[in-house]
Amino acid sequence: MELYQSVRLVRPASVHFFPEDEMGSLFCEKNELEQEGFVLIEGRLPEISKDRELLEFIAEAMKFPDYFGKNWSALIDCMSDMEWWPAKGYVLVLYGSGKIWREKPLMIGNFVECWLVCAGRWLERKEPVPFHLVFVFD
Repeated sequence: MELYQSVRLVRPASVHFFPEDEMGSLFCEKNELEQEGFVLIEGRLPEISKDRELLEFIAEAMKFPDYFGKNWSALIDCMSDMEWWPAKGYVLVLYGSGKIWREKPLMIGNFVECWLVCAGRWLERKEPVPFHLVFVFD
């Protein structure tokens, strides 16, 4: 299933991995997603060596409110809510993901675990909401 079709669905399988050279064709429908009411957040992961740096990067990308506590529990709280940025679905695309997976697998694994908890919460709502994370490897 193409990435575009997959991120439109509410599914427990909400984490995706793609090589960067495939993203151009896969996300050519980006405008269509946004027209459907999705929030599509794209960013390139900077040099990250500490949990706090990753949390701050995600908080900025997802426009977390000032009260974000910059810890894993607060990340789950904010990603489970998103009331400040209502949408029919959320897709976070992180380019340059290879390095963090090679150098900080436990840290990025913690992030994925938090993401999956939140995706499950979005899935269980009265009106389920797609919540997808895409890692793009260069």
